[in-house]
Amino acid sequence: MPTRRCCCGSGCVIVADDFGRADNASLGASWIEYPSAAFEIFSNQVRSVNGGKAIHNTVHPTPSGSMAVYIDTVAENEGDVYDLLVNVVDANNHHLARFVRNDLFDSEILLYIVSGGVETLLNSAVIGSISGTARTFSAFIADNEFCAQVTFGITSQVTADTTLKALGYQAGIGTTTLSLLMDNFEFAHHLQTKATCPSCVCQCGIEYVPPCLNIHLEGSGTRMAALNCDFQLRWNRTNAYWEGTANCCGIDWPMILNCGDAISWETFTLLPLGFDCTVTNGGNVARSPVSGSCSPFLLEFGPYAVTSGDLACLCGGVGFPDTGSWTATITEC
Repeated sequence: MPTRRCCCGSGCVIVADDFGRADNASLGASWIEYPSAAFEIFSNQVRSVNGGKAIHNTVHPTPSGSMAVYIDTVAENEGDVYDLLVNVVDANNHHLARFVRNDLFDSEILLYIVSGGVETLLNSAVIGSISGTARTFSAFIADNEFCAQVTFGITSQVTADTTLKALGYQAGIGTTTLSLLMDNFEFAHHLQTKATCPSCVCQCGIEYVPPCLNIHLEGSGTRMAALNCDFQLRWNRTNAYWEGTANCCGIDWPMILNCGDAISWETFTLLPLGFDCTVTNGGNVARSPVSGSCSPFLLEFGPYAVTSGDLACLCGGVGFPDTGSWTATITEC
């Protein structure tokens, strides 16, 4: 899902740097560079000189290792490497999100933990159908949650489970690419330290969708009259979707809710994995909501017809030639 920066009025941003100042051989007093003079101010942007890391000297005010960090890429070239340093103790101990800009179908995001200067890969994924040469790269971290993503790409979020480093209260940037341009650094609160702020969980408009959702299944018609069931869908950080299952009127209903484009409720999709009640209404395919809203979060799906072709789908009817339908409504827990 594409990332969205914190809203100006949300109070999420802890510190920001747009690098809008005179050209300089270093980033200035707010930054500590490794090695010294690894970066410079060039045309109101940051440009790498020797490659390296730069840590902003602002400490998380809570303090906390949970945070969201953003940087904008500029004029990307094949092979460019962009690093976001999060949960930073020092230059040799932190978590690291890396975006490697390759070709249209093989750019990559990698997540690392860095201990004693040694990078250990936690997870990585190829970013498909990437477009343009400028985007926002962001990383989010909290206890048992670490993810990174870019705009203007398909399936752009990469996630991993990890444990926060103690005293890792700062953030920064880095690269191994010479003459790399970046812009608009932001160090912000995570949902864990401020409830209105971002996390690895999906976004809908300017709202962040919680990790626990309720799905209500309801039937109508003779064949489905007995279907009236509620169960939870829980956010799966590894796969970046909600999932849950329950047995309702003797039938298993495994469900997956996929996040949309982070802009509107219309792009969420519901994927039923059970076969019993989906044979004649599309099978195991993703379904789009017919109505909904981001605030409050609401998605409504269906109705989906159930006929004699759904041999095992009997929620109140006695069989042939009874028919019916079912709907799904998803709200916050």
